[in-house]
Amino acid sequence: AGYGDVPWAQYRDSIKELDVAAGVTSLSDWSMYHCFNLQKVAFADGSKLSSVGMLAFLDDYSLASIALPDSVSRISWGAFSYCSGLKDVYIPDGVSWIGGGAFDHAEGVTLSVARGSYAADWAKANGVKYTEREPAAIASGNCGDSLTWKLTGDGVLSIEGTGDMQAYA
Repeated sequence: AGYGDVPWAQYRDSIKELDVAAGVTSLSDWSMYHCFNLQKVAFADGSKLSSVGMLAFLDDYSLASIALPDSVSRISWGAFSYCSGLKDVYIPDGVSWIGGGAFDHAEGVTLSVARGSYAADWAKANGVKYTEREPAAIASGNCGDSLTWKLTGDGVLSIEGTGDMQAYA
């Protein structure tokens, strides 16, 4: 099989929306390339998607935005290259690898990345426009009668409220 020999290859011009079920764990290399009319990508609640393959959305110039599910950790080389209509991409806090050229020739794109994340560092190093958001809490709880704590993905522990902290000795 060659690149892009997906079962729906002959229907690429007809594809306007991609619905990805919760159990799908990867979008393979070249899987959606040259779907010129693709306008929407939706991921089911509870998505288990962990990776977007090499050149997966190459040249899908009708796609304007995509919010990758929080389960995604890898975005491969050139995944969204030549998506000239792409404006907004939500990159989950847990993304730990983005391949070179992932957004090449998508000049109008702005990535939404968590402050202090790998994606923020990658965007800065690769000259890709981005906006930073507060990272998601990865753990939280109570630590006193009127105190709470929260640990975010960038390693910041916040303790809020008033009063004495519970004794832990």
